[in-house]
Amino acid sequence: MPHHIQIRDVPAAVHRELARQAEASGLSLNRFMLGECERIARRGRNVEVLRRAALRAGPRLSAEQIVATIRADRDRGE
Repeated sequence: MPHHIQIRDVPAAVHRELARQAEASGLSLNRFMLGECERIARRGRNVEVLRRAALRAGPRLSAEQIVATIRADRDRGE
């Protein structure tokens, strides 16, 4: 069952900007805000995935090492 969220005391300038962005996106303000809430909720999951990945054991490679490995694999036709 869907839930409702109410945000009080939104400054007029913020409301106008959100309404402008919603209109530019071709969405109602409600649908636009729902999309923003979904994006925020996904970001929390992404942070958790990155946190767990950082805890994994194994070698830590620099960006340069990763690029070099990829280039070497490409040169070998892999």
